[in-house]
Amino acid sequence: MASDAGAGNRGGVSAVRGETSPPSPLDRRAAQAVAAARAWGRRHSRVILAVAAAAFVVGMALSVRQLGLDRESVRLGPLLLALALGGPASVAAKALELQLCARAVARRVGFVDAVVVTSAATVANLLPVPASLAVRGGALVNAGAGLRETGVVLLLAGLMWLGMAIAVTGAAAGGLAGGVAAALGGVAALVVAAMIARRGGAAVAGGFVAVRAALLGTLILRLWLCFAAIGAPLPAAEAAYYAVAGVIGNLAMIVPAGLGVSEGAAALMAQAAGGSAAAAFLALGLNRLLGLLLCGVIATLGMIRPR
Repeated sequence: MASDAGAGNRGGVSAVRGETSPPSPLDRRAAQAVAAARAWGRRHSRVILAVAAAAFVVGMALSVRQLGLDRESVRLGPLLLALALGGPASVAAKALELQLCARAVARRVGFVDAVVVTSAATVANLLPVPASLAVRGGALVNAGAGLRETGVVLLLAGLMWLGMAIAVTGAAAGGLAGGVAAALGGVAALVVAAMIARRGGAAVAGGFVAVRAALLGTLILRLWLCFAAIGAPLPAAEAAYYAVAGVIGNLAMIVPAGLGVSEGAAALMAQAAGGSAAAAFLALGLNRLLGLLLCGVIATLGMIRPR
């Protein structure tokens, strides 16, 4: 991956000389759509955050009550494994993706800086503004990227994330509907990969696919462990079924951090599949809390580390 730049650059972020192609009509429309969604979210941010936070807390409480859980019935072992194994792997993969985003616009971001930036973005996303995009986009802009190309590459990264998650969920669901979803998600991911390749080259596009696959793998592992922790163990293939729910929340730009969105989507998916909506909501919620805990620690250490 790209290394930190030399002495003339600050914070492990640097620019790489290179030509960028003029914006295509599709790029312009995508950037406009993202800007419109973010503007709407800013106008209603406080109300959205209050509603989402209330829904999350109430949903978690009701799920615990419905499952009849207490301190003794929650297994700490799987939760610690999810935090110790799945958490760092996910943070590292997100950092690698930010580096790939930088390469897609002919720039560089150091790995350590990418780890701090992506961790801070995860925590900042709870604010009543689209802070995650601002933090990650700010790192690319500081590296020399333009606002438009930064918005486009982050949008493409999110669309690939969604396409691959739909493909995995469809494959896990099985049947005709699952097969169609898997095919559509796979095709969408390939189309996005081709768009990334056009901007940054085949190696960058392949890197995006590999990193997103790793992120999906760590997400499935964490969900599997979270279900086990609340006494609702399920096979890994069934944990993969909820992968798209974990991704939907990350892409919900108008809801801070997608708070309650992933959990609500998982509960609906569980009901549709004849599973426990309460267990699905609680497992997704625990996965979120573990991720925030780890990212909060990393972001804090990153802010106080010597430069």
